[in-house]
Amino acid sequence: MPALRVTYLISPVWGKTAEQIRKDIVGNSPVSGKMVMQDIIDNLTRPLTAEEKKSGSREQSAGPATFTDTPEKLGQYFMDNRMTDYMPILLPTEEKVKEMLKGTSHKPDEVVGKMAAHTQMPGIEVFPHWSYTVKTVAINASWPA
Repeated sequence: MPALRVTYLISPVWGKTAEQIRKDIVGNSPVSGKMVMQDIIDNLTRPLTAEEKKSGSREQSAGPATFTDTPEKLGQYFMDNRMTDYMPILLPTEEKVKEMLKGTSHKPDEVVGKMAAHTQMPGIEVFPHWSYTVKTVAINASWPA
């Protein structure tokens, strides 16, 4: 599905009282402005559009295999392109990735999953799905010490 219907909730739900949940879940969606439960019902019962009926996959570039500029410029690139939650960006080193890969018997280029990021927020581009490999998982898990 190239377009996934999403209802946004004020979260987290965990740890809230019944009164808080009623206010946040039964109240209005922070994105659509519609009542959250009505938004959920609409998303589940509205017939699929032609766009939503499309299937297949598109390739998504993961970018270059290595980064050759400064960490500061990488951070700025991520901020400029809205690709970060504004937490510090810590670059994995080749050594750390190799160390992570020692913990598996799988080949680094083995595809272990696919995912798609999607949003209904105005002005935010919908990204096609992409595959990730054992190595990309290791890269994301390799935090510098």
